[in-house]
Parts: sequence; structure tokens; C-alpha cells
Amino acid sequence: MTLRRSIFTLGALLVCAQMLPAQMTIYGYINDASTKERLIGAVIRIGGTDRGAITNGYGFFSLPDVVLPVVELRVTYIGYESKRIVVRSAEWNNKPLDVQLCRSEIAAGEVVIEADRDRSHTLSTEMGVVSVPIQQIQSLPSVGGEVDLLKAMQLYSGVSSGQELSNGIFVRGGNFDQNLFLLDGVTIYNPNHLFGFFSVFNMDAIKSAELIKGGFPAEYGGKLSSIISFAMNEGDLEHTVLKGGVSLIACRLSVEGPWSSEKQGSYLVSARRSYLDPAFKSKTLDDAGTNAFYIFDLTAKMNYTVTDDDRVYLSAYFGRDNFTHGESGLNQTLFDMNLIWGNQAYNFRWNHLWSSRLFSNLSLVYSDYFSKQSTSLYSLISAKEPSVKDLSLKADGEFWIADNQSLLFGGAIIDHR
Repeated sequence: MTLRRSIFTLGALLVCAQMLPAQMTIYGYINDASTKERLIGAVIRIGGTDRGAITNGYGFFSLPDVVLPVVELRVTYIGYESKRIVVRSAEWNNKPLDVQLCRSEIAAGEVVIEADRDRSHTLSTEMGVVSVPIQQIQSLPSVGGEVDLLKAMQLYSGVSSGQELSNGIFVRGGNFDQNLFLLDGVTIYNPNHLFGFFSVFNMDAIKSAELIKGGFPAEYGGKLSSIISFAMNEGDLEHTVLKGGVSLIACRLSVEGPWSSEKQGSYLVSARRSYLDPAFKSKTLDDAGTNAFYIFDLTAKMNYTVTDDDRVYLSAYFGRDNFTHGESGLNQTLFDMNLIWGNQAYNFRWNHLWSSRLFSNLSLVYSDYFSKQSTSLYSLISAKEPSVKDLSLKADGEFWIADNQSLLFGGAIIDHR
């Protein structure tokens, strides 16, 4: 009895297996009907199911374990007419499909984008203040691969360059020397490298930038046209990060990270130097003179948390342009000229939180624009060393009266030479 039941069960399974549809693998290529070019990323879907495939980099697709006898495939690709393919088991010869798609025009409906106009600048008391987006500026085209903040600011209304390929800032008819340039609160008197070709502000070290074209706040003074303020990065407090870049003009390298494992402070050091020396050092045709020129700048910032209410900062910048030109003949120097100019700026700042509403800053600031000019014609030597130096002590505070109202106050003592 048991043997008969086993034979009957085995026979039933064989009958059911013969009645089930076969499983096959459908595969092939999707091509352009006119150029026969393989289409990458075409979509093939099995009708009535959620199964499908996408062609690879060679226009090939594969659909394994497809249940026949009849399968409907729908092939779609952007810019082409969709195509419907029916595969029957009786006709399937286990060869790759060759699907041709014809181009078609894409008819799109009307798209309307609506948004409220940003009236913050017209309703605010800071109508002339523009916050410069650093990330967007880094994606702008640049001359020689060096992204320049001052050149980007020339795109704003009321600001002009004065001449091509110059980073001069002329705001609403004012002159270039009527602008106040601040780097972490320190005045930069000559923010130019390479005779105004690009600025001294290294994008790797700048966190934010602000342009004030009118309605100057009371804490700024001494200039007539505009205020351009740059804030430096404070450094990564979690990880040590090394980054750099190479352009047609200069190379740059930056490193930032925490001071120690306690992570009470961080640092940032960013350096940049040009490699135009071979171009300028080339001798004249008669081998009677030489030229040399290079630029260099170093930007650094450090901060340390002393207590929960006290934090100290040290910002530093040093930049230099060096140009040398000489002419010789008859085994002696006929003419020699040396030009060296640059900026150095330092700011030691102490932040203190007195209460939940009162915050203060105390800063010791030093700024120096130096220039050395020396020329020699035969035995006649002329030398000049013009400079502008500032040493100042500044104190300012902010007291929050209400949620949207605060009182700013402060003062400064400046020794200007």
C-alpha cells in the first residue's frame, strides 16, 4: 500500500512539472535605430510585474528566470520613443535581442515657479549689506585658476572693476583707496598681489565675507566708499585635515585640526606661493639682464577655550611680493631695481561671556603695510621705505535687551604712523 502511494505521488509531481511554464533568461542589446549606437541606461520592464533591468555601459541587459510562455517587455529611454516587445516561448531561440529605438521630441508642459520676493534688504536698517556666499564663489570661473573674492564682488550692483583683469573695487563712484578692508578685524591697506592681478585673501582660509556699500555701522570709520570684511576659518575641532590646490599661477597648502585630544582649541595654517619665477627669471635676448618675481602669503588662526566663559584667539597674516630687475653690460651692473612690498597683520582677541545677555571682546591689533624700493644706476643708489603701521587696543560689547533688540558699545585707541 505504501509503495503504490509513493509511485502515485511521483507520477503526479512529474505531471505538474510538465504543466509548469519554462523559465528562461531574456537578454540583449538596446541600440539607436539611426546610428546603431548602444544606449546606456535604457530601462527594460516586464509588463504586469515590478521586475526590470537597465542596460550597462555597453547597452547590454539581462533578465534571468523569466517565466514563459508569453512575456511582454517595455523598453524606454529618454529622448526616444518607447517600444513594446512580446517574447513567446515557442519562438524563443535563446539568442540576444536586438532592440532598435527611434529618436523622438520631448514635449513638456509649462512649468511655473513661484516664490515670495526677498524684501529683507529693503525693510532692514542694513540695506547696503551684502553677505558674499563663499561656496558659490569657489565654483565661479577664475583667471589662472585662482579664485578671487574681490573679483567676485565686482559682480554686485554698484561695484565696478575700473579695468579688465584687475581686482580693484570701485563702489558707487568711490576710489579704490576709499574702501576699508578688514581681515579678522585687522585693516589691510594694500590687498593686492601681482600689481592688482589678484587679492591677498586665500580662499582656503576664509569662512565668510561681507560687503557694506552704504549706511556704515558706528564701529567702522576712516573710509568713505565701502567696508569689506573677511572672517577667517577657526580650524576643524574634530579631525586633522590637510588640503591644497595647484593653479596656473600658484600652489597652496592648508592644514587644520584640534590642539590636543581634549579638543579645547583648534588651529588653521594656510600658505600660498607663486611659481612664476622661471618666467620672470628669463634673461634678455642679449644676455644683459635678469628679472625675478614671486609672491607669498601665510594665513594662520588659533583659538583656545580657557573656561566655559572665556576663549582666546590669535589671527595672523603675512604676505609679500618681490620684484627684481637688473641690466648689466661691460662686466658691470648698469641698472638694478628691487621692489618688495606686502602686509603683516596680527590680532590677539579675548572673548568673555559676562552673563546670559552680556558678551564682550578685547583685542590687541597690529597692522603693517611695508614697502622697500631701491634702485641703482651705475654708482647712484636711491632707497625708500614707505610704510603704514597701526597699533590699536579695542574693546566692544553687546547687550541683548530683548529677543530682537541688542545694544552695541565699545571704543578703541589707535597709534597710526
